[in-house]
Amino acid sequence: METSPALSPREQEQQRLLAIVRAWHPSAFPEYRGFRCALCQASINEAWYHWLQTDEYHIPVHLCNERCESLFQAGKTPIDHRSEAPGARPSASNVYPFTQEAISRFREIVGSWPTGAAPELRAFTCDACGGVLVLEPGPDGSQRRQGYHVWWTMEPGITRAEFHFHRACGHALGIYSQEEREQRHGEHQ
Repeated sequence: METSPALSPREQEQQRLLAIVRAWHPSAFPEYRGFRCALCQASINEAWYHWLQTDEYHIPVHLCNERCESLFQAGKTPIDHRSEAPGARPSASNVYPFTQEAISRFREIVGSWPTGAAPELRAFTCDACGGVLVLEPGPDGSQRRQGYHVWWTMEPGITRAEFHFHRACGHALGIYSQEEREQRHGEHQ
């Protein structure tokens, strides 16, 4: 993706990160799963954290150390612009019924995130407690850091945030995957 030379390096970085994120198809429901590189989608246990902070998104964007971080730094990130077509992205409204306690905690978490921080290579952590997410067997049996991936649209604006939680920290906030909610609903009938 080429960027305008009139933009500062920070603005160019934000523009490239925004193009990456606009290519995603986030789930409206929390998912408990491992982590993937934002570009190549390889399973990863640690990543370069880049902070995207625009009117549209306020999130960490994770890039793998093996391949994509160097491509990103060189300004050579392959982006699928078809996903940016009108109507290609899902609605930004909150479908999942978050509790008031969870919404309050989400606001605290977003407020604690760094502004303009330099990229940092680190393991994935829980946004609620700060602890490193645990290694668990993934679908292929290999050990993967896993956690809840939760998308939330900040009210009254349209800014979207993504959080990651340990299973226990997610449950304490009333967060369950769709499968877990169906299982819990079935147990209460």
